[in-house]
Amino acid sequence: MRTMRMVICLLVCFSGWAFAQEDDAPSRPPRAPAPRLHDTPENINEDVVRWMYRRADKYYHDGDYEGALNCWRLIMILDPHFLEAYEVSWWLLWSLAVSAEQEGKKDEAQRYHARAVEVLERGMLYNPNVYDLYAEAGQYYLSIKQYDKARIYFARAAQFKEAPVTVKRSWAHACERAGDLQACVDVWQLVLKENPTDAVALNNLRRVQAKMNNK
Repeated sequence: MRTMRMVICLLVCFSGWAFAQEDDAPSRPPRAPAPRLHDTPENINEDVVRWMYRRADKYYHDGDYEGALNCWRLIMILDPHFLEAYEVSWWLLWSLAVSAEQEGKKDEAQRYHARAVEVLERGMLYNPNVYDLYAEAGQYYLSIKQYDKARIYFARAAQFKEAPVTVKRSWAHACERAGDLQACVDVWQLVLKENPTDAVALNNLRRVQAKMNNK
C-alpha cells in the first residue's frame, strides 16, 4: 500500500505540473482504478511508466527538454531497472552541455555535465549486474575526452559475457587515447583470442603495434 500511495502521489503532482505547461493537453494520465483482486502496486507502476514514457517523447519532440528529463527521472524512481531512462537522460544532458559550451555558457554546461554523471551513477547503483550502464558511462567519458575514466568503465562492462564486442573495441580505443598503448594492444589481443577472424581487431592491433615500434 505504501508503494501504491507513492505512485499515485507522484502521478498527481506531476500531472498538475505537466498540464500547467500547455493549453491543449492531449489526454489525461490514467487514473488509479478502484482496487481489484489482481491489482498490485507493480501493475500500477507499469501503467504510470508507460504514460510517462509517452509524455517524455512528446516533450522531447516539442523541444521541452527539461519536461522530458523530469519524466525520465520519475520513471527511474518508479522502475529503477528501466535502463533506457538512464541512457536517454545522460545523452540529452550531455547534448545540452555541448550546446551550452558552444554558446560560451561554461557554468550552465558544468551543471548539465554534473547531472549527466549523477544519472549514470544512479543507474549503475541500481543496476550493478548488467553491462549496459558501465558501457554508457564509458561512452560519456570518452565523449568528454576523460579517457582514463572511460577505459575503467569499458573494462567493467567488458567483464560481462553478454557485452557485445563493441565494448572491448571502445575499451581499446580509450586505452590508446589515454596514451597506454600496451594496454590497448592487450585488449585487441583479447578480442582476437575470442574471435581470431575479427578484421577490425587485427587491423587495429597491427596499427597500434606499428605506432609503438616507431616511438
